[in-house]
Amino acid sequence: YVEELSLPKTIISLDGAFSDTCTYDSRQCKIELNGNPNVIFEDNIFYNGDKTVILNAQIAAPEGDFVIPEGITEVCNNAFNNAKSMESITFPSTIRMIGAAFDHCDSLKTVCIKARKEDVTFYEEEDVEIFPSHPDIIWTQSL
Repeated sequence: YVEELSLPKTIISLDGAFSDTCTYDSRQCKIELNGNPNVIFEDNIFYNGDKTVILNAQIAAPEGDFVIPEGITEVCNNAFNNAKSMESITFPSTIRMIGAAFDHCDSLKTVCIKARKEDVTFYEEEDVEIFPSHPDIIWTQSL
């Protein structure tokens, strides 16, 4: 296990920072942000400085049903990779960009998106699937 994680004050992205080759236990891993104004670590999730973007949630991969809080506009690439026990995820009405963030989320069966379909952009790259486990995607436009 990684016992301590210290991020430099200048870091602005955590894309690909945690992989299946690293093992973290958030109850035992000390997180030090070193006064970095660009990153917030809360409830085992790394957000950008104004808490509108989920940078990474791999330190303690969500399990079961996970609800992304209102106000989040973007989920970065690789943010939820290896959340093998996450069964469903709900995106808020504020979501605008969803990255290729769900690799190895083998239990993911349901994706609920509360935003209007035309307001959401998905990361696009050849041979990249946003949801490799092919879950049911439910659009529930918030009024």
